[in-house]
Amino acid sequence: HEETAPEGYPKAPDSKVVLKKDGSLDEEKSDVTEADDGTLLLTEPEETYEKQILRVDPETGEALDGAVLQLIDEDGTTILHEWTSSSETPEILKGLKPGRTYTIHEKTPPKGYPQLPDRKLVLKEGGSLDEEKSDVTEASDGTLLVTEPEKPEPEKTFNKKIFRVDPENRKPLPGAVLQLIDEDGTVLKEWTSSDKTPETLEGLKPGRTYTIHEKTAPEGYPKTPDCKLVLKEDGSLDVEKSDLFEDEDGTLLLTEPETAPKNGSFELTKTIKGDVTEEEAEGSLTFIIKAGNGKYLSKDGKLVAEEKNAVLTLKDFSHNEGTNKYILKITTGETGKYTVTETTKDIDGKTVTAKYTTTVNGNTSEQKAGKNASVEIKAGKACSVAYENTYKNTTKEKTYKIRVLRIDPKTGKPVKGAVLKLIDKDTGKVIDTWTSTDTPHTVEGLEPGHTYIIHEESTPDGYEPAPDFTVTLDENGAIDKARSNVVTNTEGVILITKPKDGDEEEEGSKPEEEDDKPVVKPDDDGKADDKDKDSSSSSTSSSSTSSSSTSKSPRTGTSSTSTKSSTTTKEYTSKGAETGDDTNAAIPAATALAALMAILLLRRKKKQQNAE
Repeated sequence: HEETAPEGYPKAPDSKVVLKKDGSLDEEKSDVTEADDGTLLLTEPEETYEKQILRVDPETGEALDGAVLQLIDEDGTTILHEWTSSSETPEILKGLKPGRTYTIHEKTPPKGYPQLPDRKLVLKEGGSLDEEKSDVTEASDGTLLVTEPEKPEPEKTFNKKIFRVDPENRKPLPGAVLQLIDEDGTVLKEWTSSDKTPETLEGLKPGRTYTIHEKTAPEGYPKTPDCKLVLKEDGSLDVEKSDLFEDEDGTLLLTEPETAPKNGSFELTKTIKGDVTEEEAEGSLTFIIKAGNGKYLSKDGKLVAEEKNAVLTLKDFSHNEGTNKYILKITTGETGKYTVTETTKDIDGKTVTAKYTTTVNGNTSEQKAGKNASVEIKAGKACSVAYENTYKNTTKEKTYKIRVLRIDPKTGKPVKGAVLKLIDKDTGKVIDTWTSTDTPHTVEGLEPGHTYIIHEESTPDGYEPAPDFTVTLDENGAIDKARSNVVTNTEGVILITKPKDGDEEEEGSKPEEEDDKPVVKPDDDGKADDKDKDSSSSSTSSSSTSSSSTSKSPRTGTSSTSTKSSTTTKEYTSKGAETGDDTNAAIPAATALAALMAILLLRRKKKQQNAE
């Protein structure tokens, strides 16, 4: 019993001490431990944990009944616990110490299952499973799962064809007796070469060093010295570790080693198209060729450690002036896989699209978008990467907008529900379609000098269809009145309506010379003065003239002749009448009536003159 604990330590719980007959400590019945010299050691009890455990199916993960399992201590003999597995309730293993290696032994497997090999169980401090040291797994809730170990994946093997060939013309030679020898010296295969059919070497493992031994040379040829054969993980020849080389179709070629090519050929091609000068392109493009070992291939075919010493520019390429193609050829003995990366600097006002193809011994890949291309340089083989960049100007011409309002021809108030379209006169393309409201509709993106048609596709009940109007904007975005026949208010809003019958004249009639005479204007109350009415009998307005025009309806495709009020020079006020009705840039009713009265007085005067 510890009456008082040492400073800084908790009190140890009461600990049992039981000795055996020979005076040694009975560890199973005691809570203290014994040093090598027999001294008893009292300390706080070691922290232990409880873990749930299930025997499960290796494929479905479902818990299995009937397995008799044992928990064995790390001495390999002491059975700490034995139980029979249940599919419903996991077994609880108590008193597990962190860092201690336990063994789960399956004494009897579940029915229909093979017996498990012994599985190791080690816990970390804190009670979680030490997965690196354990053969069991842990579920998300901490339950230990015991099952058969995963079957190892079958080892990769490859089959390779091989010819014995003439060192100069590479033609297959018959009559050579050859052996394939494993790296431990075992002869795996012996065969006689043919000049027609290559021999197949089966079951070759990647990374393993084989030897091709020529037991008997072809007639008239010297014996080839032993040649090493090593394959990469993908089954291709590891030319750095092998003494033979590989044909285009993957066939191995065995010949005298001094005739086997050591260098590979790499060609980088750059084609430049579009809106860019040679100077702009040459100043914006660089290339890097990076090897799989992290080094960089320079233009002279050597590997260098620092990227800055291997940066390629178009000045390193051969190029004929006036052409758009640049070519760089590199011959190197540094065979292997490389990544070619193109870097493009921004050019103001231009966008660039990069594509590339790769070619190996004449076989060209499909063109792909991007700036990174992978290629393998092989001894005795040619490969290339061809980039194609297309530049396009992004600077756009200025565009402008118009505002359009459908109004009542009598009241000048906005009309809702009319379906209107803006159509490109040259192409017939519909630029915008909208339904009129009580506010002007805005159409943006209109090009200066381009003529557009404002067409009323659908007219609200109670109104007559408005005729087609044309509008052209000048270079400053203002309406080109010489090329347009639209009416605007003082705020520049285009007003769309059907001219009143009183505004139209008989076809073929000619207007009087009235251009310099005043237009009847309303007073502040929206009504015309009597003085203005009297003077209007001898005055005219440019708005009273009429013109006959023929337009093609976008709805029917037929031509129709209509007499429109030539009001292109007239501007309307956007102020409401005395009632305070704000029509949002519409013609007040009083203004429209005053204008109509002026027109009627003019027509009466003309009739009187005709009668006289």
